[in-house]
Amino acid sequence: MWTTMEAKLQTQIIKWLRSKGAFAFKTHPGLGTPTGTADIFFCKEGFYGWLEVKGARNSKRQPGQERFVEKMDDWSFARFVWPENWPEIKAELEPML
Repeated sequence: MWTTMEAKLQTQIIKWLRSKGAFAFKTHPGLGTPTGTADIFFCKEGFYGWLEVKGARNSKRQPGQERFVEKMDDWSFARFVWPENWPEIKAELEPML
């Protein structure tokens, strides 16, 4: 279940990614979406990434999320994001977008 903080941060992140010219969308669990898939997918000019948004650093991680984020980060870019580390992740992404 999403927390209000998590939902607000997801919206903020997607708006920021789009303001940088990236194609970004929120994934939805269900039929056809593998377990553990991160919340946000984005891409721009050959670069792509995934962000798993949490309401807090210590929020529970669902089965498969750790493995998904690790694998996608090996391939391109993936991070767990929560309100306190979003500025750091944003600074990391800035030169790539």
